[in-house]
Formats: sequence, C-alpha cells, structure tokens
Amino acid sequence: MPVFRFAEYELDLDQAELSQAGATIALRPLLFDLLVHLLRNRHRVVSREELLREVWGVETLSASSIPTAINSLRNVLGDPAASPRLIRTVPTKGYRFAGSVEVAATERRILTVGRNDELDFLASVMDMTPARGSSVVLISGEPGIGKTHLVEEFARRALSTGLAIGFGRARRTDDEGAYVPWRNALSGWLGADRPRAARRGRLESILSLLAGVPPQEGHPDLSSPETTLTALLPALERFVGNEAGMLVLEDIDRWDAASLTLLEAISNAPPDCPLLLLATMRSAPRDTWRAKALGKIASAPRTSPLLLTGLSLDAVKTLIAARAPGCADALAADVHRRTAGNPFFVTQLYPLLLSADSRQPSKLSQRPLPTGVRAAVAARLEVLPKETRALLESASVYGTSFPLAHLHESRSGTPTLLDDLAPAVSAGLVRLSPQPVAGEFCHEIVREAIYAQIPHRQRTEAHLDIAARLETDKGDSRRISLLADHYVAAGEQSERALAAIEAAALSARDSYDTPRAAELLGCALKLGEALLAESGSRLSELETLLGEVLARLGDREHAREVLHRALASAREHDRSDLFGRAALALAPAFFPIEVGASDFEQINLLEEAIARLGPGESDLAARINARLAAALHHSGHPSAAIAPMRAAWETSDTLSSDCARAEVIAARCTVLAGPDHLQERRALAQDGLELALRGGDLETALLFRLLRTNNALEACELGDVDLEIRLFEALSSRLGSGFGRWYVLLLQAMRTLLRGDLAGAESLAFSLAAEGARVSDQNAALSLGAILGIVRSEQERIDEVLPLVSSLLDRFPALTRPIHASLASALSQAARDNEAEHHFRRAAASGIVTGVDDAFFLEVNALLGLAAARLRMTREANKIYEALLPFQGHGVVIGYSVASLGSLARVLGMLAASLKDWDRAEHHFLVALRQNQGMESPLWVGHTLFEYASMLAIRGRRGDQRRAAQLAAESRVIADTLGLASLRTMLDNLRPDGDSGLPTPA
Repeated sequence: MPVFRFAEYELDLDQAELSQAGATIALRPLLFDLLVHLLRNRHRVVSREELLREVWGVETLSASSIPTAINSLRNVLGDPAASPRLIRTVPTKGYRFAGSVEVAATERRILTVGRNDELDFLASVMDMTPARGSSVVLISGEPGIGKTHLVEEFARRALSTGLAIGFGRARRTDDEGAYVPWRNALSGWLGADRPRAARRGRLESILSLLAGVPPQEGHPDLSSPETTLTALLPALERFVGNEAGMLVLEDIDRWDAASLTLLEAISNAPPDCPLLLLATMRSAPRDTWRAKALGKIASAPRTSPLLLTGLSLDAVKTLIAARAPGCADALAADVHRRTAGNPFFVTQLYPLLLSADSRQPSKLSQRPLPTGVRAAVAARLEVLPKETRALLESASVYGTSFPLAHLHESRSGTPTLLDDLAPAVSAGLVRLSPQPVAGEFCHEIVREAIYAQIPHRQRTEAHLDIAARLETDKGDSRRISLLADHYVAAGEQSERALAAIEAAALSARDSYDTPRAAELLGCALKLGEALLAESGSRLSELETLLGEVLARLGDREHAREVLHRALASAREHDRSDLFGRAALALAPAFFPIEVGASDFEQINLLEEAIARLGPGESDLAARINARLAAALHHSGHPSAAIAPMRAAWETSDTLSSDCARAEVIAARCTVLAGPDHLQERRALAQDGLELALRGGDLETALLFRLLRTNNALEACELGDVDLEIRLFEALSSRLGSGFGRWYVLLLQAMRTLLRGDLAGAESLAFSLAAEGARVSDQNAALSLGAILGIVRSEQERIDEVLPLVSSLLDRFPALTRPIHASLASALSQAARDNEAEHHFRRAAASGIVTGVDDAFFLEVNALLGLAAARLRMTREANKIYEALLPFQGHGVVIGYSVASLGSLARVLGMLAASLKDWDRAEHHFLVALRQNQGMESPLWVGHTLFEYASMLAIRGRRGDQRRAAQLAAESRVIADTLGLASLRTMLDNLRPDGDSGLPTPA
C-alpha cells in the first residue's frame, strides 16, 4: 500500500499511522479513513454524499457531522479553515485535498510494475489526441488486475504537464441517479482551479444540464440521452477549446443506463476538441442492454481497446521483492502460478510471504488464505446464480482444472452444464478448452478460496467419489498423480490409497519433480506407519525412498533423520539392498563427501554396506565402492581409495546399468585428479556424460558437466568453459537440485572474478554461501573463503578475511596444505613477508612438492610458487619450478572451478625470473599473456604484465627499460579500470635494479 507524503506529514497505509517529522500522531479511525479517502481522490472534488457513503458507510447523517469531522482533521493537520493549505471546501460541491502529495517512489513503481507497455500506449494515444480529436481508450480486465492503478499513475504523470483531469466512478449500478459519474468527472475539472471565469461558467452550465435530467428506470429511453448529447457536445467543445483535457471514467460496466448511453453516444459522435476519455470496465456484464452498449462503445471508430492481463513472472518477482525481500525464486514462481499474475491476489499473499515458516511453496499453499482474498472471491461469487456457484464448488474439488464429462455425470445428466458455467466464464472465474472437454479456474487461488468454504465431510465424500472414477478411468494420462492427490485430500487409509500415493511419488521422482516426490512420500510413509506396523521391511523401503529424494532436494538434516531409521530397519530385517541405498543417500550425492571434511560415519556405513552385499548385487556394489573411493580421496586418504576404486572399475564393463557405470566413471575422474591425467579425465567425462544421459541419471550428468567445466578451465579453453556453465545452469534448473542452486552461483562468481569484477564476485560469493547454508553444504563456506581471499587480496584488505580463512583450517583438516598455501600467496602479495613465510613453511611441512597424483598438486604448488618467487626463496623456487614445468600449458584452478588463477605459465615466469633464468622467464610470460588474454581475464593479464615488466626492469638488457615501462603502463590501465588496489601498489613500487624509476614510454 502507498505511503503518502504531504507538507511535513507522512501517512503509511500499511502501518495505519500518521506521522509528523518522524513523530507519530494519534488519529481517530474515522479521521484516518477520511484523510485516506481525500488523499486517494485528491485529483477531484469529493461530495458530501460520497463521504457519507464511503467513509461513514451510511446514506443519511446529521448535516453537521461532515463539517465537524473536516474541522477536527484540519486541527490535527494545523490547517485553519480560514486559510487552508491542505483541505479546501468547494461551496455546494464538497471538499478537495489541495496540498502537494508525493506517493513514496517505491510504491509508485510497485503500483504499476510490469505496465510500462500499457503506460506507453496511453501516452501515444494522448499525444495523438490534439490532432485526431476526442478519443476513447476502453481499459478492461478482471477485478484486481490493476486498471485503477494504471489510470491513476497515467493521470499522475499527465497532471505534472498541467493537463486538466476529471475522475468519475460509480459504486453501484442504477441506484445513484442518472449521470452521477459524469457529474463527478466534470466536477473534478471545476475543483482543479484551472478554468478561468468564463470557462468555469460554461462548465457549470454543463453540470446543471446533467443534474436536471431525471433518472432512467428499467430499459433506457434513448431520447433523453440523445437530447442531452445535443446540448452537451457544443458545451464540451466550448469549454475544452484547444486545451487538451482528460476524463477518467471508472467501472463503466456498473454505470446507470443514462450515463452509459451517453458515453456510447459520445464514443460514436465525439466532440470536436482534444479530449481523451479513459474508461475502465471489468468482465462482461450480465445485463443484455448493458452488454450491447459496451459492445457499441468498444467498436466505435475512435475507441482503442486495452486489455490488462496478469503480470509476468519477472514482474511478480519485482512486486514480491519490494515487500518480502529474500523470497526464493521458487516461492515467487508458486505465487505467480496460483494468482496468474493478478496484482491484487499477489499483494494479498504478502503476510504469508513474510512468515518465517513459509519459505517453501509447499508450506505456503498449506496456510489459510488471507481474509482479503476470500472476501474478494466471495464478492465475485455472490452475483452468480445459485446453480453456477454449486457447480464451481464441485469443480474446485477436482483441482485447478476439471473434466466436464465427470461434472456432467455427477449432475445426473443435467443438460444445462455449459449454460450454468457460462456466468462463471463471463465473470472471468473459469475458462473452457476449445472442444470443450475440460474447464480450468483462471486463478488457482480462486479455486482454493471456493474449495475452502466447502464443509469438510462434503469435501471428503467428493474426493473419494472422484478417486473411484479415476480407478476405472485408464485413459487419463494424469490418472496416477490425480488419484494420489484425491486419496491424500480425503485422508483415505487403505492399501489401495498407499499404492496409489507411492506410484505417484515414484513417477514424480523419475521425472525429477523432487519437491512433489518428497511431499507424496511423506504422506505415504505416514500412511504406511498406520497400515504396515507388522511389515518393517516395507516401511524401510518407504523410508529409503523418502531419504533419497530429501537428499536430492537438499533437505539434508531431514534426510539424515529418515535414512538412519531406514538403516536401522534394514539391519533388523537383513535387507542389504536397502542398507546400501540408504548408505549411498547419506553420503551427499554430488560430492561423495564434503571436500576436506572427514566424515568417518559415512565412510564406515559405506564399508558396512559393501560387506553386507551378496554376489548378485554387482551394480549396487560397484556404486558403493565408487562412492567410497571418492569419499576417501576427498577426505585426505587417497591411498585408501585405491582398493575400492579398483573393485568398482574392474566390474564396470559387466554392469547392467548405464547409471551405475556412469557413477563408477565419475569416481574415477575424481580419483585421477592430478594434472598428468587431464586428457584421460576429459575422455572419461565425455563417456560418463553420455552414459548418464542415456540412463536418465541427470544428477550424475550434472556432476559430469561440472567436471567438464573444471577440465576446460584447466586447459584454458574459455569457449568450452562458458558452454559447460550454460549447460550446467540449464540442467540444474531442470533438476531443482539443492547443490546445483548454489553451484550455479559459484560458477557465475568464478567467471565474474576472472573478468576482474571484484564487487560482482563478492556479491555472488555471499549469495552462494547463503544458498549453500540453506542445504547444509559445508563446501559453500569453503568456496566463499576462497573467493573472498582473492577479492580482499586484490583490494588490499586481506586482514578482513583472515579470521574466516583461519576458521576453515579447523573445519577442513584435510585442506591444511592448500589453505596455508593460499595465505602464503596472499600475504606475500601484500609484502607481509614474515607472515607469508610462516604459512609457506606450514604448507610445506610434509615436503615442498608432493606427488603429482595429489588432487591439490597444481593448486598448492602454484600458490607456493607465487610466494617463493616474491619472497626470493631460491632453493624452494627451483624445486617448485621443476615440479610444475611439465604442466606449463595448464591453467591453475582452485577446487572444483571455485576460482581460476589464470595461466600456470605466469607462475613459471615468476619462478624463472627469481632464479634469474631470464630467457625462460620471458618465454613463460609471453605464453601467460596469450593464455590469460584468451581466457578474457583482465585481472590476470594485469598481473602478468606487471610481473613481466618487473622481470625486464631487473634484467636490464638494451630496450628492456622502455619495454618494461610500456608493460607497466598497460598494467596500470587495467588496475585503475578494475580497482585493483594491490596491483596499483606493486606498480608504484616497481623500480629497476639500481635505478630511481622506470622511463616514461614513448
């Protein structure tokens, strides 16, 4: 709702609060409503009759009540009646709010979010009006779609240009008297202080003319409106003259007969003056004469139709973000689906969106509908015939869509089904398919409101009746899913219901509708506990299934709870197959274990599962061995991973399942992490991806997309990197994977950092950490530390991230080497040599160079190489150089595509320069420049230019100083452009050996 600001006051409708300079002012409810009504209708004069009806809610009252309330309000606002600045009295007419009013900028945007095209259309019609003459824009759409907000926003913009505007609306149909909307609209002109005396007299004569026409009864007599039109058109033409004007005529489908007939006549014979009429209407009226009149208005030559439909998903996201920030996209998508983008329904759901326990769509839909929604739907149903309302109740039990054949049968063959539905179709509540064979509620939230008012017992009987029909209707493609829904809704407790719910859950799981699968399996397990008390093995199956889908969904805490029950039950009933599946589901499906965090409980369970399996379960045994090998490798025990990996690999060609073979290949790719296996890993990833896709295992396919991204990043092939990232994002979106959601953000952060956008990378890093925490993935915190470490190092703010990085040492003991190596590199870049050397020694405690099969070989030695070169540790630099030289064509990748340090050749160049091997150093820097430019990474190009310039300045051959100055100048441009404070400092300190500074390049 809007916040109105006027003078020194602010009126917040959400808080129902008036404040002055920040201090709250006590205001009686009646005075508050009175002020709100005046503010909302500030563009026109508000009559005493309207105030009685809209504020007091009565038709008659003491003559002194309104002036007394107005004076009280003036006293509160410090607005004396003798010289009012805010509320003015228009003699014999009413009152008008005359103060300058500002609607909060955010609310203005909210009111018309997603309506820019419609506003542009109205502006184009307005622009054409002076040359074209008078015209009508007929704005239609269902209640709540935003017609009033649209015309108010357009009027606000038009008012800023000095345009005269009048507003006319009708609250009822024929009981207000003839021409009331016209008199309201034209009175708005009169109260705008715009007409000069002569023109004011002309307008008053028009109002007198309209006021003198008696009300029309029943079917309209066209003679009176025609007579009125004959006198009105010349008067309007004389009044408007050459100055453009606009009348806003609201809810014309509710107007009295005379007013509507007059509008019809004006539409077909418009006055010869630049007058724009904006007329709004809801759905088609039921009155035949009114429908005909509206049809003639719509088909008039100078009428332009403008139909408002529901907002787009993006617009709904914007609408929600303004009032309920932080809501997940899935939640916004659910709101959009339920409301079909109707802004009123969207805003009515705000209280649910702000509720802490309603962050998931499934939980949101279980909450009672807000009173405003139920009242709005009830008002739309109230005008429908009794037969139509009963039919909609029956239809609502089916769901958002409903089969007409079933409804026809349930009505004992009553032939008037379509006739009874017609009023609901006209009211915009339902729509029919072209055949028609089915109907559909236009808004799911309307269906929910109708369904909620049906007595519980009646609903249960209806659901069971529909389920009985579906049990025999084999032709419905959605039968399994619908059958489960109706059994759940009815609370049916039978083996038949359990079988239907489980079948629907498995169908949802196989189609990767994981949230629905989890919801249905939860219902099945609850039902199973009541029905299968003596069949623990059967319950174990349901628990395992539920645990698997919860793990896939990312609800790991709930998954662990369910899977531990399944493990205990599988042990008790000697179900080695279920034990193995539960153990696999307990180990995170994407990474077999958090990288660097040793979870020996999971490892022990995998080992127990292998021991329990019999000889006939080779596919499951291979999957468990593969998962165990990867888990041991990631937790810092690579030698222990050899035996299970060999056991899985030796059977891979004999496995019956493509999915099992794909999982074995994925584990082998993980174990072959050293840089000397890059080409083998690339070939394996291709084979594994094909197997996973052929077997329909999209989760393992997602893993291969990440492995392929990592391989392309290490090979410095940017085109492949970006292609794989796009494919990863698409597949992750399809899966709804908890892991995939945060890793999409991680890959975006990696590419953003590669481009040198430090602020963008930081923002994405915090987003991925929040998303990772939501699914309890420890690696998200590790990734945040890695990205922030690079960002803060480049910003010369390394102290800010040291506590975070230090905390990672405790959480990830298997990552001691890479974390210390990262600190050594960052601190040496900041010229904090003593601290850098301390972390260097810690990282090299078990040897400066480890085996090439170490998963962190390239990452750790590249980071230590950067530190050794800067710290002039010659002996260590030589060892690292020799170890890294065979992989000079590689890129340096942190973790699984967490970040890229660019070309390894830059590190080799720095190491060679520290060893005074100038020619090799120059060769490496030229390679690094080419690769980093190919990776479109100005961040690492800038550093390479600096390091190359530094080497040339020290080497001191002929032409080196001038070339060094050119390279340094190019590096400084990048540093300034990207805001790389650390690189700027290093450039400022760049001096050739024995010289005071670099020469200025020519």
